[in-house]
Amino acid sequence: MKVEGIQDNYLGCEILKDSKGFSIGQERIVNDLKNRFEKILLGREFKTPSPNGYTVQRPNLETDSLIGENLQEKFRSGVGSFLYLVKHSRPDIANSVQELSKVMDGALEEHWKKLFRCVKYVELTKKIKLKIHPRNHTKWKIKVFSDSDYCGDKETCRSVSGYVIFV
Repeated sequence: MKVEGIQDNYLGCEILKDSKGFSIGQERIVNDLKNRFEKILLGREFKTPSPNGYTVQRPNLETDSLIGENLQEKFRSGVGSFLYLVKHSRPDIANSVQELSKVMDGALEEHWKKLFRCVKYVELTKKIKLKIHPRNHTKWKIKVFSDSDYCGDKETCRSVSGYVIFV
C-alpha cells in the first residue's frame, strides 16, 4: 500500500473535491455510451430513464422475433455499462437497468428502444453526481427509507424491494 495523494479518478469514477466535501460522477463512461449509440439515438429528450411503471416481460422464444445477434451484443454491452453506472454513481437509473437486464439473452425491438431512451436520459443528465458533504458541526443522523411492491414482476410473481440509508 502506498499513499498517492489526492485522487481525482478511481475505477472510472471522477472524484472532485470542493470546500464542502466530495462529489463522484462518471461522465467519461456516459460519453462512451453516447459515442457507441450516437448514430441511432432518438431525437427526443426524456426526463426519466423509462416510463412510469415500466416492466419487462421475457419474450416467448417460439413466437416473438428477437433482435439480431449483432444488436443483441450491443444491447448487452449497453446494459453492462449501465450496471457499472448504477453501482458507482447513478442510482436514479437502477430500476430501468434492472428491467432491461431481465432480457440480456433475448431482447426484442421494444427493449432495444427502451435502452436508447435510457442512454439519451443518461447523456442529458451526465453532469449529475453523488455528493458526499459531511457535516462536522452536527451529530450523525441515520435516515432509512424502504419500499417494495407486492408481486411487481408479472412473470415470476416476485416482489421487488429497495432501500436507501442516509448517514
